[in-house]
Amino acid sequence: MFEHLSAAVKRHKVKVVCAVFLTTMMVIIATKGDRITAVFGSVTATLGAFGLSNWSVVIGIFCTVTTSVATVVTNLVYRKKLLALQEKHLKEKANETY
Repeated sequence: MFEHLSAAVKRHKVKVVCAVFLTTMMVIIATKGDRITAVFGSVTATLGAFGLSNWSVVIGIFCTVTTSVATVVTNLVYRKKLLALQEKHLKEKANETY
């Protein structure tokens, strides 16, 4: 009778462990207050509602935004250094003529 259940648990071991962990956490947090329970329930429901394709979109958007911000910051830093070098060069050139 339990062989079918045991085989299912073996196939989905990670999912079962995560479900047990989340259920335990929900029971612990449920005793702490309604707001925490509501937030935790919303997060759990959202994570459970997302499939693999949804997660790939979210991660793709995050990586794109992160890369864009890193590119802008890098360009600003090096343009500032370039401007400082150009100003130094112009000052040296101006000092040479006088």
